[in-house]
Amino acid sequence: RSHSRKLAGASVGILQKRRTPEGGLRRGRSYSRNAVVQGEFVPHKERTLKENAEVEEKERCKLINFGAVLTHNGADFDSLAAAVGLARLRDCQLGIEGATVVVLPQGANPSVQHFLALHKNWFPIRARRSVDPANLQWLGVVDAQRRDRFGPCAEWLDVAPQVDVYDHHVEQSSDINGNLNIASVGSVTTLIVEMLKEEGVVLNEKEATLLALGIHSDTGSLVYECTTSRDAAALQYCLECGASQKAIMRFAKVTMSLDQRNTLNQALMRVQRIEYERVTLAFAHVECDEYIPGMATVARDMMELTSSDIALLAASYIHKNKKNNYQHVSIIGRASSELEVVNLAAVLKALNGGGHRKAAATSFRMDRLGDMPDEEFKEAGSVEALLRAIVERICDTQLPPVKRASDIMTPYSTLVVAHPSTTVGEGLELLVKHDLHTLPVVTEDGGGVLLGVLSLGDLEQTAMSGLEGRPGGSCLRP
Repeated sequence: RSHSRKLAGASVGILQKRRTPEGGLRRGRSYSRNAVVQGEFVPHKERTLKENAEVEEKERCKLINFGAVLTHNGADFDSLAAAVGLARLRDCQLGIEGATVVVLPQGANPSVQHFLALHKNWFPIRARRSVDPANLQWLGVVDAQRRDRFGPCAEWLDVAPQVDVYDHHVEQSSDINGNLNIASVGSVTTLIVEMLKEEGVVLNEKEATLLALGIHSDTGSLVYECTTSRDAAALQYCLECGASQKAIMRFAKVTMSLDQRNTLNQALMRVQRIEYERVTLAFAHVECDEYIPGMATVARDMMELTSSDIALLAASYIHKNKKNNYQHVSIIGRASSELEVVNLAAVLKALNGGGHRKAAATSFRMDRLGDMPDEEFKEAGSVEALLRAIVERICDTQLPPVKRASDIMTPYSTLVVAHPSTTVGEGLELLVKHDLHTLPVVTEDGGGVLLGVLSLGDLEQTAMSGLEGRPGGSCLRP
């Protein structure tokens, strides 16, 4: 009991400020909390008046220049990495460490959650409720341009005196009143890395690894169609700063949570497939109990498991609040890179969505579907009807008719042909004159019945044998 009292007294003493009657700090001993817990009293260096003044000034500067960077809802590695990099960049520009924090408005996908469970303390990530938006002097948003992508933090966009937007979805429209910084690159992290490099900021191993993961995730490790040379250069800089390849290999591999697997199973049971102009489209609507992050992974796997060229996944849930309940819908589209003409971002733009040509998404309240700019989509009374309308739009505007032989063949009236009586020498002259390698042989009666084909190699070999006067039929290939 006596020992407990000593520990309790020591703990209280740590929190008390010892001051002289004049108001200054009194020299004395103070003890670290860890030392008290261990029962050992180890003195540490006490701050002088000058040191305390410096600490107070730093805290005052932080408050005066306080800023935050928002990821989008269900943050992926690209969004998180760009936010962390942008916060580091602003702190370096201000010369004040800790002036900028990162906030995830509404969770993260499972891979990012796993990463943060191990490494969150290395980054300036703060809970949304711990940030008072009234103190914001600056706000940055990354990887999105529309207010609804920031969930409960969308109101911060109206409070902050300065808002800077960084994104790489060039085909998406913005409804944010701020400074737009948009570039056509594979990853928004690439933009931030370029700015960090230009400012001469050297990343530590944790930062470099996270930024490298951001580039890997949105470029498919530099193999997606949207990848540019700028993405490769940014990734190189991260590696030069010491990014851990071991950690990248561990976290770049996408894993699915239990909720994602259950959603995928439901999607596969409800999926509908149609074929149009030799392109297979798969679409499904899954009703969830709550918001589930990482639906892009589910949509991708649905496309692969159904052997489809285009996949559309709609995931909805009932959002419950005190005022009213409404159905929240997210539609994610994925398309094969082999479909050059398909542009899903252009189609989903009619629902205030966006993204890339082969990977796009939109999110909205079903009760506000009537506010969408597209008249046809307004008429959809259900999520299933809306999905069918989107599929029809893709088929009508994105998938041109398949080219057939009749579309590209040379008409018979202009076709260079030979007849059975044509000699080897005459056949060679026709091939050389028209720069051809083969010569169709047709009947002479005007019917144009194909008898065979004369090849340049066969005619040359016969001519070299001194048989130029022989009928070409002797070299004919049926």
